[in-house]
Amino acid sequence: MERLYRPRNIAIIGASTDPNKLSGRPLQYLKNYRYQGKIAVVHPYQDMVQDFPAYRTVEDIPFEIDVALLLVPSQQIQDTLQSCGEQGIKFAIIIASGFAEAGNTSLQDNLKLISKKTGIRIIGPNCIGIINVNDGIPITFSTVLKNNIPKPGTIAIVSQSGAIANSIMQSCIKRNIGIHSVTSVGNEVDIDCLEVVDYLLDDPNVSMIPMFIEGLSDGNRLVELGQKAKNKNKMIYILHAGSSSGAQTASMSHTGRIAHSSNKIWKNICDQAGISIIPTIEELLLLAELENSFGKTRYEMPTDTNHGLAVLTVSGGLGVMIAEECYKKGLPLSKFELHTTQTLKELANLPSIQNPIDTALFADTNDYLKVARLLIKDNNVDCLMLIISSLAHDYQHLSNELLELGKEARKYNKKIIVSYLSLDDVLSDEIVTKLKNNHIVSVINPIKGVQVLSTFVQRDLITIKDQEENNSDTLDINKIGKDAEVVNHTEIKQTLEQYGVPLVSQCICQDVNEAINSAKEFDYPIVLKVVGPSHKSDIGGVRVGIKNDEELITNWEELKSIPQVEAIEVQKMVSGREVIIGGINDPEFGKILMIGSGGIWTEVLSDVAFTSPPVNQEKLDYIYKQLKSPVFKGGRNTKPINYRLLNEVITAFSQLWSNEEFEEFEINPLIVSDTNAVAVDWRATRSKSNEKVGNNY
Repeated sequence: MERLYRPRNIAIIGASTDPNKLSGRPLQYLKNYRYQGKIAVVHPYQDMVQDFPAYRTVEDIPFEIDVALLLVPSQQIQDTLQSCGEQGIKFAIIIASGFAEAGNTSLQDNLKLISKKTGIRIIGPNCIGIINVNDGIPITFSTVLKNNIPKPGTIAIVSQSGAIANSIMQSCIKRNIGIHSVTSVGNEVDIDCLEVVDYLLDDPNVSMIPMFIEGLSDGNRLVELGQKAKNKNKMIYILHAGSSSGAQTASMSHTGRIAHSSNKIWKNICDQAGISIIPTIEELLLLAELENSFGKTRYEMPTDTNHGLAVLTVSGGLGVMIAEECYKKGLPLSKFELHTTQTLKELANLPSIQNPIDTALFADTNDYLKVARLLIKDNNVDCLMLIISSLAHDYQHLSNELLELGKEARKYNKKIIVSYLSLDDVLSDEIVTKLKNNHIVSVINPIKGVQVLSTFVQRDLITIKDQEENNSDTLDINKIGKDAEVVNHTEIKQTLEQYGVPLVSQCICQDVNEAINSAKEFDYPIVLKVVGPSHKSDIGGVRVGIKNDEELITNWEELKSIPQVEAIEVQKMVSGREVIIGGINDPEFGKILMIGSGGIWTEVLSDVAFTSPPVNQEKLDYIYKQLKSPVFKGGRNTKPINYRLLNEVITAFSQLWSNEEFEEFEINPLIVSDTNAVAVDWRATRSKSNEKVGNNY
């Protein structure tokens, strides 16, 4: 990968003599950036292209090439790539579209075959290329570079979309944010965004990697990269387009439907990997501004409860709003030292000396700055947010003083963010640029500033390292199904029992007398459930609280009249909190566990969270933190769920899901009481045939 980003020699195949055309711009950019390596231009009939001698074919190039930029049409790509591979060229960047994104998967598959046979690595197709800003190597046609040259920096942009990569790069240039590189991976026929990130994390000149991802083929690699980034004190932020999969209509279980109809899998898994999902490009750019200004001395979440953010505002009302947002986002406000508090008391006309401090609109600029300097020197203040307004301040005078304040802040290793009372009353672009050059970040919306700062400082808090896999013995489900010819319900029951998942006492009955005998054995009250139809509750296929034989017979007859009923199950009635535990094979992250509020409320409340198996206590703690229902936390006059019993069942199910081959599997509900936890209903789909098996409800 080093030769991809720092090639010694580059071939431009299909370059135009017109530097304004798409195929002419890459050569022009390399000239403008004063690329130091050799450039070989390949053109079938031109002798000179933009002052460069042209070779007729790739085979005619007399020196070794590290990267070939292919600017030829899609129908010529195969032959051109084959020639590059046969000549030992290490990397090819394919700009052309018209491959898998246009439905032409066979043409894209052919590129993959050429890569495997010849060893040439590929970026693209359908991409804008790679721009190594720090080393001045733009291998791209992007029009963003036509009139602008990005400032070198430590932020490496990686995107599956060329347009989004252009958008972020363009905004970074406008905001004077330093860029290390921009990588557009396109259709990822060979090199994907995760391989790029893996390489960039090893680059000492990269501190932050913003990514735009539409989808992944192996999300577990992303989790590993999150841990690698944490170990190297670097940040990965992701703009994610769309939900985990478009397969919600294909999934029949609650687990699959919820998992694929939301971004919860992405959020939960990335949270646990220490990677933040960012909802908008604007927030991503604000994070980039913080990184650009704070740099290696970035503000991190304080561990001392007295440390945190100080806010100096000209509005008490806005101060309250900021404090509320800090509370919601878990961003601590600093508790001032005694000396600071005593000095603040001596200052006249301060409506509040509590954090946030309100100077009100009538405080002049000098008094405002006096308080700001005092806060900068407070050891408990890590970052200072200044809320300013032209109603109270002379912006021209204030801006000069802010530059001096920034210099003083750096002496004490403090960070400064400037924001505004009104979104339409901001400093000029010229002043904002000067502030940025002095490591002061300007954020128009103070509430948004708190949200982004919270994301920036909390990135290290919840990275969870997977435990080693438990190599316990497993049950061969396929062998059971073929050799024992057991019914689907029994197969699932045996699997659950094999892994120690406790089951409710139950019996499948074909006639009413058998049901009566089972009910007496279990001791009334009991529950009757139809076996066969999916989602029993929706068709009235569940009867609870049956207290005697007479009620059992009446309900039996009613249930038998429901179409497609194969049998009726008798269960001992148990009470407690209803929980769902599920497992799915996600197309991006592989095997995923879901835990949440169960029973008939599963989809209504959608109070669920996701993690990857196997579970450990850190993962379980994260899951429970996400769940808001009283099912788990309790409420008035009710205590929390018995987490010890729940943890035991989740751990057992986690091992089952890690080891066995099912497409989907869920227990719903698991009923948890103060003294017991038992699975009451379950279902599964087999991965080989996608045949529905188990106890369908």
